[in-house]
Amino acid sequence: MARRLRYLAPSAILLAALVFRVSGSESFALLQLKVFDALQRAHPRPYADARVRVVDVDDESLARLGPWPWPRAMLARLVDALARAGAKTVAFDVVFAEPDRASGDELFARAFKKTKVAAGFTLSSRPGARAPALKAGVTEAGARVPAFPGAVPNIPPLEAAAAGDGCFAVVGEPDGVVRRAPTLLRVGGTAYPSLALEALRLSQDASEVVAGRREVKVGGLTLPVDDAGRVWLHYAATAPARVVPAWKALDPKQDHAAFKDAIVLIGASAPGLGDLRPTPLSAAAPGVGIHAEVIEEALLGQLLRRPAWADGLELAFLAALGTLMILLLPRLGAAWCGAIALSSIAGTLALSWHAYVSRHLLLDPVYPSLCVLAIYATSSLITWARAEAERDRLLALDEAKDELVATVSHDLRGPVNSMVMIVDAMRQGLYGPLTGEQTEHLKLIEGMGRKLNGFIENVLDAAKIKAGKLALVKAEVDPARLIAELAEFFAPSARAKGVTLSSRAAAGLLISADREKLEQTLNNLIGNALKFTPSGGKIEIAAADSEGFVRFSVTDTGLGIAAEDLPRLFTRFEQAGVAEQKRRNISGAGLGLSICKAIVEGHGGRVWAESRQGAGSSFFFTIPRA
Repeated sequence: MARRLRYLAPSAILLAALVFRVSGSESFALLQLKVFDALQRAHPRPYADARVRVVDVDDESLARLGPWPWPRAMLARLVDALARAGAKTVAFDVVFAEPDRASGDELFARAFKKTKVAAGFTLSSRPGARAPALKAGVTEAGARVPAFPGAVPNIPPLEAAAAGDGCFAVVGEPDGVVRRAPTLLRVGGTAYPSLALEALRLSQDASEVVAGRREVKVGGLTLPVDDAGRVWLHYAATAPARVVPAWKALDPKQDHAAFKDAIVLIGASAPGLGDLRPTPLSAAAPGVGIHAEVIEEALLGQLLRRPAWADGLELAFLAALGTLMILLLPRLGAAWCGAIALSSIAGTLALSWHAYVSRHLLLDPVYPSLCVLAIYATSSLITWARAEAERDRLLALDEAKDELVATVSHDLRGPVNSMVMIVDAMRQGLYGPLTGEQTEHLKLIEGMGRKLNGFIENVLDAAKIKAGKLALVKAEVDPARLIAELAEFFAPSARAKGVTLSSRAAAGLLISADREKLEQTLNNLIGNALKFTPSGGKIEIAAADSEGFVRFSVTDTGLGIAAEDLPRLFTRFEQAGVAEQKRRNISGAGLGLSICKAIVEGHGGRVWAESRQGAGSSFFFTIPRA
């Protein structure tokens, strides 16, 4: 069951992620839109002058010229001023649904006829008595145009005088942020161009708009659109040359060269006029600025695009990498799979960024990446839980084994000691005279018994160390004297093997240590040196001052240790060069060095080894000075 869970749980997450991705959920759509917002905030569109201007009814203009609505005669003067300045097209982000109280509509309509003016209308939730005038030919070639019940058009004289008529309504996303703008809207069964599209049509003297499934053509321009006929806006952070306050446009003393050959939009940024919309870059951007963005980006070819294949690519990436994680993690482990996942995600983020900056493409790297990380985390957690359960099981077995070994060793120690004592008594003739052959046999038995007793002591010490019960009885110890005694003790064994044993120690050094345990440590190291040093070799035991410590060393000219074996020398039951030991008939349990390490560290010192295979070994340990 646990093995199946490693695959079932992450597979369920992958399936749920894929279903959520294709469900069309509003939550997912908003999450993805936030990702695209982050791209725009990280790298807004660099502003480039495309001869698009906004005549802005701002707070200063209202203060200078009076409150809105302004008399139509004043607006007529504004249109005349723009025509004289050479504006290519003028578009109103305002609807004039009621006659002027000052009877300036005729003058305003005459001004409309002096240049190409796109009048603006807005949408209504109720069917209107009169539909807006359709000035452009609209050919629908597979387009899906959003429909609305009604519209609020301009009064007939202005509508008749205008060269174009476009809808300036912009519908935000569910969170209210304007990221896309419509190109066509349907009112009463008729498709109308947006104000931005109508301004583009008039500026090119085009007669019609052709709306396809994923693009809209107007004159010589092709605008990429989504399935609902909307363009993705690529906002500029700042547009210093775009905006001209309305009072300056009406002032003949001002320089109006900025309007020459420009598409001019007239709208309001004054907060009191209520035409402010949230965008990815601003909490309150003027609606007229959004239309200006559409026109600029269309002229510059910088509209963002969300290709039809983007959803398929993101789903394929999620499915492929998610499946790879599910299959590989139990086999390769968390580290390798983590590296694969992070590399893939980093590559996807880089590709998405490059596509956005260089190609104006919107690709979502975040949702697939988050899902893959969730799959990785779940699979890793299950693998970790299984490993912990197996570790606990092995620890329990290890503890049971240690307890059994310690119990058996403790029970063996008494009989072995008794056997050694009896053999020793027999060798001394306490039970009668012995032949030479009997004496040799008893000597061999005694040696094997002492060796077995040493092994038992090591096993018991290892059990105490693991249980944290190794007790140290410290007293003042003279290293020079200790080394001299040990050199004398091991001298016969060294001579019998043909090995030269020497010692050196600085006088006057004292340490606070457990002499018995310290002697046990040196016994292990010297014994190992004798085992691995062939006849004709040398062994040196030394003690020297070392910055507040006494450094003990046992150096030999023996077999040496391979570099790959050094890191695990002091691990329980680990032995270096096992094959060579067997070839030379050298035996050992692999406990001695681990016990040495525990004893030395218990004294506050450290132990290490330096060796090269075939060139001998040096074992060092330090004990704090008294």
